Amino acid sequence: FRLLNELVSVKYWALKYAQAGFPVLPLHQGSKIPSTPSGWKDASLNSKIIDAWYDNHPNWGVGLVVPKNMVILDVDGDEGMNSLRAFDYNVPTTLTCISGGKGYHFYYSLPDGLTLDKRRINLIKKVDLIVNGYVCAPPSIHPSGKPYIWQSDFNPDHIVEAPQWIIDI
Repeated sequence: FRLLNELVSVKYWALKYAQAGFPVLPLHQGSKIPSTPSGWKDASLNSKIIDAWYDNHPNWGVGLVVPKNMVILDVDGDEGMNSLRAFDYNVPTTLTCISGGKGYHFYYSLPDGLTLDKRRINLIKKVDLIVNGYVCAPPSIHPSGKPYIWQSDFNPDHIVEAPQWIIDI
């Protein structure tokens, strides 16, 4: 799957994400910064808009807006994983992106009717909860120069419900 992430165009992935219901936004090449005037608020599911973005800039990265019924657990590498272990927070297997910075984005759904509206940055050392915003997605290039990749195949059906400790927070 890592090879597939690198061989298929960014435009292909952006359209695939939009078809799966994730609003997409273009990111400057090798950056986490949106390429649109209003940032993540310009994200789109419209294939014609996405085509235009990536036809004109095929090397731009791709960001995914976090849907209201989801939360992304953003863990910065081993240090973040150790912080989670220190609090005995479990991290159930789910759709996972490995960032070029050696971190992880764990995608979790929220129980029906529950939405979160506040991001939790540095919830604990090197761990963020991302809502109301976006995350970088494969095959974007991290500022470190390394690609974001899916840990296994991109399949939104593999997204599991957030562990109770996330909901409690």
